[in-house]
Amino acid sequence: HENLAQSLAASRMYLNVAEKNEDLRLSLVKKTNDQLGDLLVKMRSLSNAINPSTHATLPLEDLLQDYIQKINYSFSIEIKYTGATGGIQVEFSIACLRILEKWLKVLEKKGDVSKVQISIMVDNEIKIIIKDDGRIQNFRDLEQEVITSMVYGRVYSLGGDLTFSFSGESSIEITLPHI
Repeated sequence: HENLAQSLAASRMYLNVAEKNEDLRLSLVKKTNDQLGDLLVKMRSLSNAINPSTHATLPLEDLLQDYIQKINYSFSIEIKYTGATGGIQVEFSIACLRILEKWLKVLEKKGDVSKVQISIMVDNEIKIIIKDDGRIQNFRDLEQEVITSMVYGRVYSLGGDLTFSFSGESSIEITLPHI
């Protein structure tokens, strides 16, 4: 508990200094990002130590199906799976669910989406592609949505990557390592 609190306090201090010092801003934000990434790893370890998972894997298809049935979105959702989606570690299945949950909420707020297509491919990595038929946003607005919706933080805390595409429809592609 004390180590986690000290890490958070240090991160806040770095951000406060970065806010006031433009010369140090980039290095302090990077340091804060690294510190928070380490903190997330420690929190997961602590959580697992307190309440260890009895399952090494969690079927992502079942998890997403349960979620989508419980939430009533204003648009239709089509999900296509390829690869061994049943063999994903619990941590990554839950992370995929949270990432999709956050992005679907962004699309719901957008207001002009009628159809969302999600492709999940599992091989050496987990790749999630989310396409929607809503109006195409400019890159800055989309980037801001990714950051404020906490999709960015989740993806990068797991060592993943995130890209956008604007060819006829909006698309976000998320790649996560798969162990």
